Amino acid sequence: MIMGFDLESGIAGLDSASLVLLNNPTICSAFNNRFGLSDLAMRSAMIAIPHRWANASLLLSRFGNSVYRETTASISIGKLLFGRINVGTALSFYDLTIKDYGSDNTLGMTLSWHYDWNSTLVWGGSLHNINVPKISAYNEPLPQIITTGIIFKPLDIARAQIEWEQDTEYSGRMKFGMTYKPLTNIIVVIGRASNPDQLTFGLQLSLKGLAIEYAAASHPNLALSQWFGIGFSFHY
Repeated sequence: MIMGFDLESGIAGLDSASLVLLNNPTICSAFNNRFGLSDLAMRSAMIAIPHRWANASLLLSRFGNSVYRETTASISIGKLLFGRINVGTALSFYDLTIKDYGSDNTLGMTLSWHYDWNSTLVWGGSLHNINVPKISAYNEPLPQIITTGIIFKPLDIARAQIEWEQDTEYSGRMKFGMTYKPLTNIIVVIGRASNPDQLTFGLQLSLKGLAIEYAAASHPNLALSQWFGIGFSFHY
């Protein structure tokens, strides 16, 4: 997975349904620097383990600085149903700490799915924070995001995806992306999103279970956002 850019592993960011694709125990970590600002940096680490009943993962992430900090811990489970539906659920613990104001925490639940229409078409989506979690003394609601999209896989080395993302508080976004695998150990991803208009790029290099990843997203008015990641899959 290329930090949320991979077309099959992530129709919607934190996509627990994609855990069904996991074949081996995997660990990975990533660093995200949004708009080139150190105060908007995010660090994350994940461990994922396959099981005959269902695959599971634990994700830890931290965003912000010493003044404003968001910490998230998520436990996810993904399972294949009826041979063609990947379903997943994630339970997330959110902690918000603001210097001189204290801290607060809450729980959120996310559901996601992938449905194989046939060998070339996959429909997927997610419902983020469906339990409407609130945080702080003012009961501020956390973002609720609904996504739905189609993946088209005409070839083993190429695929395309179109997706609609709707935050319940803001205008929606249309996203489009393509993945190309020129060599066995190289994956290239390009994409575009609206509202705001953004171009995205991702590159994954892998060798014997080790994967090194880089991704970037433009912004019409701000600096480039960049992601760096490394992961390892333990093959038996």
